[in-house]
Amino acid sequence: MRLLARLCVGLFLAGPALALDCPPERPRANVPARIDPRHAHGLLWEITNAAGRKSWLYGTMHLADPRVTKLAKPVRAALREAKTFTMEMVLDLDTVLAISERMRYADGTLLADRIGAELFARTAELLAPYGVPAEAARKLKPWAAYTTLSLPPGEHATPLDMVLMSIAEKGGKPVHGLETLDEQTAVFETLGMPDQVQLLTEVVCHHEALHAEAERMIAAYVARDLAALVTLAADADSPAQRRLLANTLEARNARMVGRLRPDLEAGAAFVAVGALHLPGPDGLLARLEKAGYTVRVLY
Repeated sequence: MRLLARLCVGLFLAGPALALDCPPERPRANVPARIDPRHAHGLLWEITNAAGRKSWLYGTMHLADPRVTKLAKPVRAALREAKTFTMEMVLDLDTVLAISERMRYADGTLLADRIGAELFARTAELLAPYGVPAEAARKLKPWAAYTTLSLPPGEHATPLDMVLMSIAEKGGKPVHGLETLDEQTAVFETLGMPDQVQLLTEVVCHHEALHAEAERMIAAYVARDLAALVTLAADADSPAQRRLLANTLEARNARMVGRLRPDLEAGAAFVAVGALHLPGPDGLLARLEKAGYTVRVLY
C-alpha cells in the first residue's frame, strides 16, 4: 500500500455512482496557471549553491505507469553522478506497514459509521478492483478510501519514487527523507471529517472521470509541462479539494526547502519530490532562488 507515496500529482482525479445523491461535476474553468515562465517547463533542474556546488531536483509523478517510470538519459546521468538521494519520505518496509496501519481504524469504528451505508456500499464496490475486499474496506478511514480511489486501478507495479530509490540504493548512495510518516499522514488527518467525506463522495460519484483526468495529467507530465500540471490540479476544484491542496503543497514547501539546504550545501544531491512542488510563487524553485541558489532546467 504505497498510497502516501503518490500524493503530489494525481490527487485531483475524480463516474457516475449507484443510487447516490451525487453533486454534479463542476464545469472545468481551464484557466492557465499563473507561474513564472522560467519555471513552467522541465522536470530535472540543476541547483547550484553560492560555493558553486551543484545538485539536482527532479519532479516526480507518484504512479507506476511505464510512461512515467521510464527515465530519460539526463535523469539517469544525474542520479548516477549524485552522492546522495533524497525523497519525500523513505519508503522502507517498516514505513509501508505503518502507512497501512494508519489507514485503518483500530478502535472498532467502521467506515460506514462515518459516511453512511449508501456511500459505503458504492465505495466498497469500487474498491474491489483495487484488491481491497469488503471486510478490509469496512475498516478504512475516509481519507484512505479516497486516496485509493484517486489512483488508477491496477497500480501494482513500482511507482517512480521507489524506482529511483532502488537505483540509488543499488548504487550505494545514502537515502534521506524530507518528511516523517506523521507529517505525511497529517496532510489528511488534519482535514475535518466533513472534508474527508466530501472528497470521498466526489471521487465515488465521478470515478469514471478519473481515467480521462489521469491520462491528461500523465500526458502533461511526459511533456514536462509543469504549467499544465498546475492548471489541471487547480481545475478540479471544490472547497475540500482547495483545503487538501493547501495541506499537500503550500504547507509543506517551506519545510522541504529548509530540510533540503544541508544536502544542497554539500552538493551532488539528487532530490526527488512530486512535480507539483516545483512551480509557482511558493514552489521549491522560487523558494530556492530566493534563498540564493541558482536553478537551471536540464530536462
